[in-house]
Amino acid sequence: MRLELSGLTVGYRDHVVLRGLDLEVPVGSICALLGPNGSGKTTLLRNINAILKPLEGKVMLGGRDLGSMSRKEIALAMAFVPQSTNLPFNYTGLDMVVMGKTPHMSVWSSPGPRAREEAWEVMESVGIGHLAEQYYMQMSAGERQLVLLARAVMQDAPMLLLDEPTSHLDLRNQLVIMNMVRRIAHGKKATVLITLHDPNLALRYCDYAALLYAGGILGHGTTEEMLSGENLSRVYGVEVSCELTEGGSMVVVPACEPPPHASPAEDRCRAPSPGAPE
Repeated sequence: MRLELSGLTVGYRDHVVLRGLDLEVPVGSICALLGPNGSGKTTLLRNINAILKPLEGKVMLGGRDLGSMSRKEIALAMAFVPQSTNLPFNYTGLDMVVMGKTPHMSVWSSPGPRAREEAWEVMESVGIGHLAEQYYMQMSAGERQLVLLARAVMQDAPMLLLDEPTSHLDLRNQLVIMNMVRRIAHGKKATVLITLHDPNLALRYCDYAALLYAGGILGHGTTEEMLSGENLSRVYGVEVSCELTEGGSMVVVPACEPPPHASPAEDRCRAPSPGAPE
């Protein structure tokens, strides 16, 4: 399912967070959304998922205006993995994953044995079968994130939104998450928009990247085009270089210390200079 943002402005009442965004994410591809803390990544995902309503512009899913779609239609089209979730009850891991089937059921129906079998299979594929009977609130932050991803896989939607899914994970589980995301995108032809803090993960796993800067998008394109030392230095306010490893892979290497003359917050407030990438 193709995602298109057209003239999108998002924020809260009179406070604009991001203005005039234009972005396309093709079917079967992974687009990384990168930017400093507070740049609006989570706010943008909440607008794309219709948790918030855009101040201006449109979100289009598969050629349809998100504003014309019912909540059920959106749930069938899009799975959202937040950074965290609040629960009214302390469900088991298996119960959490089974909830991914909810958009596919009628109002008065409940998941049967086959749904629980499928949820178990999904958890095993993510490597968290041992969490099936463990209560969600007793899990570590990283384990909860893996359960939320398994729930999204269970939802089987043609689009996947992930809000910093690797932020609480160790190195191994970061790779587990990103490899699974890649299998979903390339194997099932799902469209994925993912917020990340680590540009190296984006370079390794994502097809496209969009950089948030100064209340807008500095630019978007392939990861190789966008994740240059020049662009990343500008966005994050710290000197960054991109270097080739002996194996031929590109890696992002930040300077040891940020420049003393400007804080990241101050740098974000500056408008892009003329001639900056669009």
